[in-house]
Amino acid sequence: MTELDVIGNSPLDESVISDLATLICDNEDPINDYVICLKIVESKEMQRYNRIYRGVNQTTDILSFENRDVPIEDIIEGIEGYTKKRRNLRQCDIIIDINQLSRQKGEKTLEKEFRVVLIHGLLHLVGYDHIRNQDASEMKTKEDQYINKVID
Repeated sequence: MTELDVIGNSPLDESVISDLATLICDNEDPINDYVICLKIVESKEMQRYNRIYRGVNQTTDILSFENRDVPIEDIIEGIEGYTKKRRNLRQCDIIIDINQLSRQKGEKTLEKEFRVVLIHGLLHLVGYDHIRNQDASEMKTKEDQYINKVID
């Protein structure tokens, strides 16, 4: 089960974003449930978040945070989609700088760039990273797989 809440103005319909989040979270981490808050901001606000959370005083296209795991036993069983097969409920946040996407999109549409960056952020939530070369290569392969699957 993946639930998504979008704050701000997205170039994509919320159902498209939700479908993409469900696709990645369910395929890459099928034993956990996700509740994701996606916040779309402008560059000044993103620069503040990047400075606070990463110590970098500049904007970036996306930040992804896995806040904490909540044991599923602590969740009311009446939640739609509840299943005892999954261990934890992962509460996560993603922040996207819509202005940065406009600057970096090149020949792509804003909608396509949004999907590409969102795929990257979602892969971080399910455990992928790009700090080491081998991890970066594995993450890039996954990104390409999902980009080819969901983008023209």
